[in-house]
Amino acid sequence: PSLFSISNPNSKTLEKRKRKKEEKEKEERTHHPKKVRQVNAHPASLFSISINPNGKTLAIGSSDSLVSLWDMSEFVCLRTFGNLTNLVKTISISHDGQFIASGSEDTFIDISHVETGENVATLSCDATTNSVAWHPKEHLLAFGGDKDKYGKQGIVKIFGLK
Repeated sequence: PSLFSISNPNSKTLEKRKRKKEEKEKEERTHHPKKVRQVNAHPASLFSISINPNGKTLAIGSSDSLVSLWDMSEFVCLRTFGNLTNLVKTISISHDGQFIASGSEDTFIDISHVETGENVATLSCDATTNSVAWHPKEHLLAFGGDKDKYGKQGIVKIFGLK
């Protein structure tokens, strides 16, 4: 019995081309992050960042108890919110960019007007606030924190602005 083998002299080249094409396609699907800007925003550690849904400003919470609001195009500080007295653990800007909520190791949450910096509401809490988040379409704020003075933990509360 004789065995016949048919081979294409270009098969290795075709295989190489196919592999290179697959690698190129994979490379195109892979995102490579690049640093766009860097700024010294606070003299202390940063704990929370929230980008305004309008994309124009960025808020930063720090261990110096301040929240700062930055212009995203020029990266200049527009204002600071100094209503907290302890480390700022969490911040969130409302869906319409009107309000900023900030929580800390204080036992209250500060809600301020983004444009003026004026305090709009102060929410009393039974413990340190670890997380705040605005509803994507309404002025409803969800928040939660550490174990409260009654020993309760894992509690989420919701506050609404009218």
